[in-house]
Amino acid sequence: MNRCFECDSVNNVVLHHVVPESRGGSRTIPVCQLCHDKIHGRRIPRNISISSLTREGIAKAKLRGVKLGNPKPKQAWLKAMTAVQKRKEKFYSEVMPYIEQIRSNGIYKLQDIANELNRCGIETSRKKKFTSSHVFNIINGDPSFKSFNTKWTATAVKRIVDLKK
Repeated sequence: MNRCFECDSVNNVVLHHVVPESRGGSRTIPVCQLCHDKIHGRRIPRNISISSLTREGIAKAKLRGVKLGNPKPKQAWLKAMTAVQKRKEKFYSEVMPYIEQIRSNGIYKLQDIANELNRCGIETSRKKKFTSSHVFNIINGDPSFKSFNTKWTATAVKRIVDLKK
């Protein structure tokens, strides 16, 4: 059983990194939560959650002048959407020959094609079973990507601004 390095308490003992992990530290000492709060300059003993530590760290970083977030959200969004489109096109091109083979055998209904793909053990890009909607999107091309272009839309800008709040 661990005892607090400072006060010998056995209640609510946590491991404190002497040198923060972010700075390469790996050694720890056992301290109770009360002493751990004192080490970190917290006046009110409390249960610490990851989210509160994260918020605290972000606030301290902002005070130091650290700029948070992507400085070029437009370019990042375009890069991400292009990567998603390429992955989807690659997957479609890998699955389409199977669909063409199934259709050449006289199976034309979307659900029947999906059932045949599932029977053969072929999975969707997310490792799920095929549905008729998956097959429809592959055969006709996903409508969300057919209309994709590199125009920066007001809706996309709003989404990114909302995410930063």
